[in-house]
Amino acid sequence: MIEMKNKQIISILLTATVLFSIIMLFPTLEVWGETGNSVTIHSPNGTTEVLFYNKLTVNFTVEKGDPPWIYTGADIYLNNIAVDSTTDGLSSPFVKTYYPEGYAGTYYVRVTAHFVKGWQDTEDVTTSKGNVVKNSEDTSDVDDLRIDKLHDYESNKGYLDGSGVTICIIDDYLRCDNKTNTAFHKSMYKSGKNDLYEDPERKFIDIKYYEYNFTDQDFYEYWEPETDTKEEKWIELFDEGQGNYSTDTDLHGTYCFATLRQIAPAANYIFISTRDDAVKLNSSIYWLYENYLTLGIDIISMSVDGTLLWEPILEEIVANGTIPVIAAGNGGLQFNNSEQIIYPCSLNSAIGVTGVPDSDYSNETLRWKQEDILNHGYGIDIASISEATKLDWEPVQGIDEFRGTSNACPLVAGTIALLEQYQNNYKSSTDLNVTIVQNLFQKTGDASGSAPSQQGTTISGSYDWLATNYTGYPYLDHVTVYSDYKLGWGIMDGYELFQYFRNNY
Repeated sequence: MIEMKNKQIISILLTATVLFSIIMLFPTLEVWGETGNSVTIHSPNGTTEVLFYNKLTVNFTVEKGDPPWIYTGADIYLNNIAVDSTTDGLSSPFVKTYYPEGYAGTYYVRVTAHFVKGWQDTEDVTTSKGNVVKNSEDTSDVDDLRIDKLHDYESNKGYLDGSGVTICIIDDYLRCDNKTNTAFHKSMYKSGKNDLYEDPERKFIDIKYYEYNFTDQDFYEYWEPETDTKEEKWIELFDEGQGNYSTDTDLHGTYCFATLRQIAPAANYIFISTRDDAVKLNSSIYWLYENYLTLGIDIISMSVDGTLLWEPILEEIVANGTIPVIAAGNGGLQFNNSEQIIYPCSLNSAIGVTGVPDSDYSNETLRWKQEDILNHGYGIDIASISEATKLDWEPVQGIDEFRGTSNACPLVAGTIALLEQYQNNYKSSTDLNVTIVQNLFQKTGDASGSAPSQQGTTISGSYDWLATNYTGYPYLDHVTVYSDYKLGWGIMDGYELFQYFRNNY
């Protein structure tokens, strides 16, 4: 009996030795069946919306399988950017807030949980949930012009938000009424990015702000000596805004900038302050001529009146690929290439912009039609929304809307910036310029009477035939034609604009 027991013990030891050898030779051999390891994201829930300058709540739980599986931690990704690693979430839900790492479009939160068993067995379990990053609280204008289709044009390829494009705004001030506001609104200076790698500067956008010096009649950036960070720049801009602001005309440039950030929130911005002075405005154009290449300016947004004397300067700037976008003004003039005209919006070297009232306008008969109080006619390329874009804040107390062709202009400039971003990334052999943009408007501008979002998705220009019947339209003087077609090539359709550019260039 003793001898039999010894043989059984020896047999058991031999079996154990063989199994141990197999495990060592094949360390990932799974002998426990289904693991049971899982990670569940509770927030976002797939349709959660967040403004790009606010934080998104990430909430998930982790469940490990039967022993001996051990949960070792999880990695959290927003828009494919690793924002955090944690060992929390096993016994109770992990909850933490992050900036969304995106500006506009559909993004994903991804959580990868790590598990280990025994010596070398490991398993990673990954789950993701979508969330919608919004560029503003009220996106009705963006939706009506189908700019939202550019913000979220291909979920597997990227998002158009103006990244890598430099926009120059020439206007009066970038300020706010600090008697009624405690600071600039987050939509003005927030980047929507987290403080990664101990870099708090990621949380703010940069701004180059140039002001006029009377002594040498030149423009310079003036910052206090202790201004070292992006955040401190915005604090200084706010602290210097000591004007007696009573209407939005005192902060015209601020409203233009706020509108642009709703369209191209990730663009680089340069602001040239003219302080509502004609001499400074004129000087800014000549200064821009000397510096636009060094500054790398792609698009100029100007909601101001100028002079025909700027034509050779703009032609030189345009020849190097920069695109000036100019508001037509709100005087109710019908331009006819005679004494009744305002420059530079009607120049062939600029994109002239007029406007139409949107679906919220009180007078239903004028919605999406030419508004008589706006300048229109000769030299105008396109119409956008003039009444009105609602901002996420009030630079002047009680005024959170921006209207007129001054509003229509940055809507167009921002949309062109999205095309410029796409061209930079995917059509490097093409140089998006004024000529191409004018042709895009001709081929895609929508008829008046309803929002572009209501006019279908077929790529077509409602007034494309004008170029054939009236050679040179809209830059030659055809007064009879302009009596019926005052909006240039119609109303801008962001979706068709992008599609035509992608398909034909």
